[in-house]
Amino acid sequence: MNQIIAIASLSIRTAIRSRILQILLTLLMAALVVFPRVLISDGTLEGIIRIMLQYTLGSAFVVLSIATMWAACGSISTEVQTRTLHMLFSKPVPAARVWLGKWLGLCVLNFFLLTGCAAIVAIQVQLTLKVADATEAEIVKREILVGRQEIEPDDVRFMEKTIRSQLPIIRKQKNIADDVPDSIVYRTVVKEIKTRPHVVPTDGQHNWTFTLDEPLAPGHPLQVKFKMASSLDRDNTPILGKWLVRTDTGQSWTHQSHERAGAFAQFSIPYESVTDARSIQVSYINNDHQHPSSVLFNWESSIRLYAWKTHFTTNLLRACTLLFILLALIAAVGITTGCSLTLPVAAFTTLFFISMPWLVVTIHESMSSAPTATSHAGHDHGPNEGHEKGNADTKNTVVTSIHQATYTVLSPVTRFHPVQSLPDGKEIPVHQLLEALFFCIGIYSPIFAIAGIRILNRREVGAV
Repeated sequence: MNQIIAIASLSIRTAIRSRILQILLTLLMAALVVFPRVLISDGTLEGIIRIMLQYTLGSAFVVLSIATMWAACGSISTEVQTRTLHMLFSKPVPAARVWLGKWLGLCVLNFFLLTGCAAIVAIQVQLTLKVADATEAEIVKREILVGRQEIEPDDVRFMEKTIRSQLPIIRKQKNIADDVPDSIVYRTVVKEIKTRPHVVPTDGQHNWTFTLDEPLAPGHPLQVKFKMASSLDRDNTPILGKWLVRTDTGQSWTHQSHERAGAFAQFSIPYESVTDARSIQVSYINNDHQHPSSVLFNWESSIRLYAWKTHFTTNLLRACTLLFILLALIAAVGITTGCSLTLPVAAFTTLFFISMPWLVVTIHESMSSAPTATSHAGHDHGPNEGHEKGNADTKNTVVTSIHQATYTVLSPVTRFHPVQSLPDGKEIPVHQLLEALFFCIGIYSPIFAIAGIRILNRREVGAV
């Protein structure tokens, strides 16, 4: 253990002394302090706070990622070039302790840097709120500086279960070939559904049902965020409408709205109107008789409920924890590539490994958008054509299986978006932190650690 701690402290000192790391740390401070004052917002307090949280924290993570990648790649490759690693092996120091010490040192360094970033961002937010208008500050505290759970309508939330249970019927209705995988059929159907908006004609009504998995936090109102469009060009004329909220406990509440088309709007439902509710029905009534027109709601993203879950400070700490876990994975990849490659090549190789999950997800989405094949009954195929088709089907099946396996293994790392959730006031749940720990620290990092230790063991034999 003493050897690991000694190697970790040595790697921290080496990283701090690096000129490139010093330049990157200077850029980090510039991102934290200068960016909020340079970037132009929409002039509102909400826009300023969003920039502070999203662009400032996002740019800081990018700089830290580059710094971590460079330091990790150079932690081993530089010592190989200067023969320092051979001196370690002559002590002797096991390769596993060398790798773990390097990784632990970079993790400790990132911990303190991320803590400093979070403190600077929190201080800037508080100073901005102090000089802002009290009404605007209250709105920002209620909608952004908070951790809220996003609740989808039941038809969106349980869409997968509903569609998958009806796949045999959908295949028969659409005459889809048997060799088309269920996953492709499912994604095609979902894409078709998402293109159909909810249309509410004049004097018409549309209902959304929301199921609450947990009781609402006492004293905190429920937020409704929505976006609507009009069938006519209204020249920015607000759309008049009525919202009706009813619960399974018999409570009801109404709200008159006059919002512009094409922009997100929201209103609050008092906690007293939804107390003890486990199911809430939100209805929109199109009663605009001054400018009659149909109102359109996007099927998937037109309306959401937001329930208070945690304070902003807790949410900020969770976001930084997620960023720390991702940086730990980058360090593991960089150290392993630096075990076998020189610094410039190792850095580009690390960048490739890091970007691979997003590349696989992009390919997966493009494959999902491909049209499904329909069967052609009554078409007579010759023997050669049937044989070629069989070979092609076999190749497609193999390629699809390999791609699906790769997607299943690598896609989890792309699920974490702390920088996007924070400025929207969305809660970063604890289960997401546990999931990140499981995949990034429990699976991916040990894989790279084993590979790096094996390479170091070979270098140790060569040194001897």
